[in-house]
Amino acid sequence: MDNCSVTTGKNDANHAVDNGRYRFYTCASEYLYCNTYKYDGACIILPGNGANVGDVYFYEGKFDAYQRTYVIDNISPKVLPFYLYYQLQYGWKTYGVAKQYGSATNYIKIGNFKDYEFLCPDIDTQKEIVEYLDSSFAKIDKLKENAAKNLEEAKALFQSALKDALEPKEGWEEKTLGELVKFSQGLQVDVSNQLEKKTEGTVRFLRIIDFTQGNQPPRYIQKPDDKYFLNKNEIAMVRYGCTFGFVCYGYEGVIANNLFKIIIIDHDQLTYHYLQHVLKSDIFQKKLKESVGGTAMPAISFGMIKSIKIPFPQSVESQEYIANNLDSLNEKVNTLQQNYSRICDECDALKQAILRQVFE
Repeated sequence: MDNCSVTTGKNDANHAVDNGRYRFYTCASEYLYCNTYKYDGACIILPGNGANVGDVYFYEGKFDAYQRTYVIDNISPKVLPFYLYYQLQYGWKTYGVAKQYGSATNYIKIGNFKDYEFLCPDIDTQKEIVEYLDSSFAKIDKLKENAAKNLEEAKALFQSALKDALEPKEGWEEKTLGELVKFSQGLQVDVSNQLEKKTEGTVRFLRIIDFTQGNQPPRYIQKPDDKYFLNKNEIAMVRYGCTFGFVCYGYEGVIANNLFKIIIIDHDQLTYHYLQHVLKSDIFQKKLKESVGGTAMPAISFGMIKSIKIPFPQSVESQEYIANNLDSLNEKVNTLQQNYSRICDECDALKQAILRQVFE
């Protein structure tokens, strides 16, 4: 790749700040913000490690980058930046992933860019290709946009129903989280000790990316002390980072990593089934964020959130009735989520087919 410069950012993850002036690109699929910029102009950004190796992003403006994120800039006048962006969307997906190193945490090296070759026709031909791809991709993106809108509307309706269902009513109790549950913490396991295949004497190891990044293959670890296993009526909540407060359950017999807080019900009048919905509700999540504060990398401690109040009917049967109705509504949202994921996959496949048609 002799028609541009390839460099990496110099900052670590802590460089991100809330409400920063400039975009801050890391190896994640979503950019953050910061108050400095190293790059200015039309650039192409590629994650250098992790699950998103092979992805390609374009941005024109001032921004900064994480130390393992590659930035292509100083693009030759002979190459339209958007032509190169589309070419990389076609070729780098295959080339970059094929060149990656490592297994548990995959990565690419800067030397891989120097070896990357691409066809570069004259500027007029490049313009025609970009215009055609812009038009085709805009139509595909509209399909995804409509599917996303339907999904968001369904989620909003569910949260509205959730709010109505959990609104305190006559005969309900209201207690603090500290009065209702206990907390424990997951197990810290080095990445090098996580196994890709289940073998005798190993158990499933639950990680945050199993929920935040789709289609992640499960990981396994050697069976630890019994005290670390999730029990039937325990709920795991992400305690650290930008996804803090995320709730998952139904993982009996699995080990969660130490970025999860394990919530253990400690009150005989509160059901596990009902509490699941309370913890996922926008009302609780808002209170949780207010308790933790607005730091760049928030972390949950029991001391911070024990005063959050939980409303619930005194009758266990009433709690189950509410939870079952919410399960039914949530199932419809999950169906739309699956449809949206399918549409996204089909749209991405269609884009790749169009890119092959143009560049092969």
